[in-house]
Amino acid sequence: WDTTGCSSINSDEIAAEAHAMLQDPQQAHEFMRIGDPNGAESNAKHKLERFYETSMIAHVPMEPLSALAHYSDGKLHLYCGHQFGTMIPGVISLYTGLKAEDIIFHPHLIGGGFGKKFEYEPLILAAIAAAQTKMPVKIIFTREDDMAFAHPRTPTIQRLRGFSDENGNLSGTTHDIAGGWMGWYQLGFDLGMFPSFVDGKPSVNEKGLVEGLSVLGSDHWYDVPNQKVCSYRQHSVEKAIPVRAVRSIANNYTLFALESFIDEMALELGRDPLEFRLSMLKALGHNAGPDADHIEKSHSPKWLNYSAYQKSSAIGGAKRLANVLRIASGVANYGSKVLPENTAQGIAISGAEERQNPSFTACVAEVHVDPDSAAIDVRRLTIAIDAGVIVNPDGVRFQVEGGLLWGLSNAMYEKMTVQDGAIVERNFDSYSWQANRNLPEMDIHLVENGLYPSGVGEPATSIVAPALANAVARASGVRLRSLPLDRQSLMDQLSA
Repeated sequence: WDTTGCSSINSDEIAAEAHAMLQDPQQAHEFMRIGDPNGAESNAKHKLERFYETSMIAHVPMEPLSALAHYSDGKLHLYCGHQFGTMIPGVISLYTGLKAEDIIFHPHLIGGGFGKKFEYEPLILAAIAAAQTKMPVKIIFTREDDMAFAHPRTPTIQRLRGFSDENGNLSGTTHDIAGGWMGWYQLGFDLGMFPSFVDGKPSVNEKGLVEGLSVLGSDHWYDVPNQKVCSYRQHSVEKAIPVRAVRSIANNYTLFALESFIDEMALELGRDPLEFRLSMLKALGHNAGPDADHIEKSHSPKWLNYSAYQKSSAIGGAKRLANVLRIASGVANYGSKVLPENTAQGIAISGAEERQNPSFTACVAEVHVDPDSAAIDVRRLTIAIDAGVIVNPDGVRFQVEGGLLWGLSNAMYEKMTVQDGAIVERNFDSYSWQANRNLPEMDIHLVENGLYPSGVGEPATSIVAPALANAVARASGVRLRSLPLDRQSLMDQLSA
């Protein structure tokens, strides 16, 4: 292969560049701002700054991607399993020159993808070949091809800063996220691009729109009067490895940083992590959620097939998040359970998938850390989730269970790296994941309240990692600030 002009970057260089970007305010794309974060910093009694790092991970479904294309009678027929079949004619027309109305997609409900089947490479290759040869063409990726085209989640370096007042309350936060954007707009899709929001209202930003999908979760439900979230777009990542969303989109890295930081801030202020969170979940201001009598219609593009009234799933706001936190912590006996030595509980909460369509979720993780080997034994995950109306409880429970195990795998094992501009881990001999052994006990509690239903397939994924990190910190005294949770790093710090 001629790689002239291709990226030759590696993972260490990506991380170093991200750290440098975070030191340059000119590279910040402001996503949201509430109150006066600068004023909160100036008047702060205590200040805390922490950096968190997350690696690339990918969907890596057992079934590699495949597609069949056949050009006949002036029409291009495409056959495969895909998650957004309505978009296929428009996308393939960009690569073949054919009119979208001459491209016919035949959906096949086969295999699994969990987001990976949002991608197009086999379809594009098969379509181009079939259109040129006028012959049926079938493309099946090898495992190595499939992982090379993985479209993993972006690696990130995140900086959080917190400011407290004289009463030990969190008066302000800033959350800066350096990483690649998914860039769906580059294919002509109205997906995920937002203006800046100042005090809850859209605001003109001289740098243009911000990809909200890359910062979801940072716009949390805590009653912090002064907040700012900025995205630092890392073009070098996008040039080397076009990144996308994995299960729970940005929540599975923003919430690791945010919920880890909340625990660290509680420790800095001498407050219990549970009590500290509950004190900030009073549903003040915009955290109260929408008015049940005046639901604003969603502005999502119609092709996404979202209900125009999906925002009604956020009615009650942070009060519902506080409720599931009380439920999960109560049934887990958080703070009162007699635990063995080197064993502790950690908590984390989430309003994922997004503020306008949340499922309020809380997790308590029980973890044992062996001080001699640094082995992390995840013994129990207790979850409470409020998803509004629940039509099929068993189906919801299975989705939450799958999300927990996916989050566990992301937190403990999965990692993709880049060398010379290409993915290193190209098969399962080098890319590790959670197997069906040594699984923790899972205690899942469903909260049903008759409100508008929300999604349940992804929220639990996002809070396993911070709950584990918080438990490990309490069990061992060592704070791990990168994903996956690195046993060698834990060992080095235990031995120091």
